[in-house]
Amino acid sequence: MRKLYFFITFVFVAFFINAQSISPELVSNAGDEFSNATITISWSLGEVMTETYTAGDMNLSQGFNQGIMDFVPIKELPNLDYTINNYPNPTQAIITVDIIGLDDNQTLNAKIYSINGVFIEEIELNQTKNIDFVNYAYGIYLIYTTLII
Repeated sequence: MRKLYFFITFVFVAFFINAQSISPELVSNAGDEFSNATITISWSLGEVMTETYTAGDMNLSQGFNQGIMDFVPIKELPNLDYTINNYPNPTQAIITVDIIGLDDNQTLNAKIYSINGVFIEEIELNQTKNIDFVNYAYGIYLIYTTLII
């Protein structure tokens, strides 16, 4: 009798409990859906697309939502084969920033930040430049450089 009671309880629990729902869902960083009486338009961003089939003015998309594909050309950057040396490190007075391999017509924009992310100073670098750290508090500083095009 005890085995029969256990079996009936097991079947009852297994029949009425749903562990999970298998329905199509989309986790996206942006998207929305709009509809009226004749058409529904839904869109999303950040997903991979697979393929679109077109017949007349109707589209069937496989995968996630697809809109109009735009191809953006990539701008070729000039020669970025250069080296930046900072010395002496650590310093209590002046640090020398030496740039090797930068073309004569190229300039680097250097921003100096404290380790806490506080902006300190912005300078332009061409070849070699001395930066005076005498007036700065003792600590760790970061030099963030970008090429001025």
